[in-house]
Amino acid sequence: MKRLPLILSCLFCAALGFGLSAALQNEGIALAGLCITLIAIWTGYRLVQRWVRKTLDAKDTLTETEIITSLVDHFTTPNGTKNPTPEDRRHAALVNLGLWLARREAVQFSFNATVTVVGGLVGAATLFLLYEQNQKFDIQNQRITLQTDANITQSLLLESARRAALSEDLTQLLTDIRSITDADTEYPNCLDSAEAPCWVVANENAPLGARSNLVLPEALRAEISGFLVRNTPYILAQSKGGAINFDAPLRGQFDFPTLSPERGQVLQALVAGSVSLQGFDFSSAQVQGADLSAGDLVSANLFQADFRNSILGNANFTSSNLIGADLEDAVLFNARLDRTNLSHANLTKASLNQAMMEEVNLESANLSNTDLSGARLRGARLDQAGLFDTQLTAADLTDVDVSNTDLSSAWAWADAPPDGLADLSAIDLCVYEGNLRRVSLFSLDRRFKPDPCVPPDN
Repeated sequence: MKRLPLILSCLFCAALGFGLSAALQNEGIALAGLCITLIAIWTGYRLVQRWVRKTLDAKDTLTETEIITSLVDHFTTPNGTKNPTPEDRRHAALVNLGLWLARREAVQFSFNATVTVVGGLVGAATLFLLYEQNQKFDIQNQRITLQTDANITQSLLLESARRAALSEDLTQLLTDIRSITDADTEYPNCLDSAEAPCWVVANENAPLGARSNLVLPEALRAEISGFLVRNTPYILAQSKGGAINFDAPLRGQFDFPTLSPERGQVLQALVAGSVSLQGFDFSSAQVQGADLSAGDLVSANLFQADFRNSILGNANFTSSNLIGADLEDAVLFNARLDRTNLSHANLTKASLNQAMMEEVNLESANLSNTDLSGARLRGARLDQAGLFDTQLTAADLTDVDVSNTDLSSAWAWADAPPDGLADLSAIDLCVYEGNLRRVSLFSLDRRFKPDPCVPPDN
């Protein structure tokens, strides 16, 4: 018990040293400070103990057993007549008893304080370790960001190198195609074979007045097919817009779609030359921002192709595969999409007003803020399609099963509700407050949903 305060003080100092060394990150300074503190505390304790004994004139140092025996002998003997204890021993016993009681209280206090402080230091050490771990995570994240930026830069360089390596092949192929499609030669109608360029009758589903399809020679078609096979889609690093800030992380400034720009260029060349796309693989072709107005894309394989911001008015996509295609902000005014598969496609903010879309497959397609005013959607499939703020003014929904479609956010002008929809209360009908005589049903003034949407009076 006599050494317990020293042991507890050592434990306290060791825990405090751990905390200081962790905080200071300098074990030498922390150890020196703790040693000085330990010596000062223990020296002060011994000096106070000696001062008390000297002041109270206590010369002997008794053990706890001797203190108790002396006190029992003194207080159990009336007036101290039987086996009297010497005065100096009684005095020493009382002094040592007081010191013993003070030491016991000091030990208890030291123990409680040590447990509290050590517990606090353990908690502080735990928090410090967590802080250090978070710092390491931050450093690791910074390294990952730097590595990502390096990968982006490498991707850009590899893309440039790939395009440079293929530019000659692509240039030659486009030259071969345009040498036929742009020539002033009057090609004959096709008979049985296509050894030379010839014209065929336009597809029976093409819009009235559409040009016939030009059939390329078999050798050139084989060359195109081989080129499309070689130029498979790859990950592109596309800037999200604006100048690139190299002082900031590049990761947030790029998108990484998997596309083939080379396939997109060939597609545009063939459409411009009125060449049918049937039989060619244009999946994941990048055609972003292209003008393919009145183009013939009948029965084309355009799986996951990128048509964002493209002008596709009066284009013919009949029976084409546009599964997962991106047509965000595309203009498809009066386009033909009969029996086209647009499931899982992104048609956000696309303009499809007056489009022919009979039996089109729009399952799980995103039609948010899409303009379907005047669209002919007879027999269309809209299961799980997203129609948030989709305009259905004067749309033909005859034979469309909407039991698995959420129409609560779709809307139409009250003066031209959609046809074929059994329950018009399923959509928002908004009153147009302008002059109906001066504004066309499909004018820009009626393109967007009004805020607020004022329902008609019943």
